[in-house]
Amino acid sequence: MVKRMVEPTVRAVDTPSKSDVMYMLWLFVAGDRPQSQQARRNIEQICDAHLKGRCELTVFDVSQDFKIAIDHGILLTPTLLLMSPPPRVTVIGTLSDAENVLGALRLGERKA
Repeated sequence: MVKRMVEPTVRAVDTPSKSDVMYMLWLFVAGDRPQSQQARRNIEQICDAHLKGRCELTVFDVSQDFKIAIDHGILLTPTLLLMSPPPRVTVIGTLSDAENVLGALRLGERKA
């Protein structure tokens, strides 16, 4: 009797490609202040251009309810939190430096 040895098959674990990853972003703003409006416009443009269909953006107005901001250590607005994919990242400001925001979101080179 002849036994045939079968070599084990090695398969990569199914990990989502960069283009399949869903991004959960939280933006903390202070009402209709100009910096908050600008941050909102900037992150919406970044999401439309680079995360089409892969981004869930939630905007929290701390002038209406500040508890969630305090719970997450947010002391300044506007502040963007990348909640998912991990690790969590915090970006403070109007988000007008798209290159830096993309780097923080791990979608491009981040400036030093």
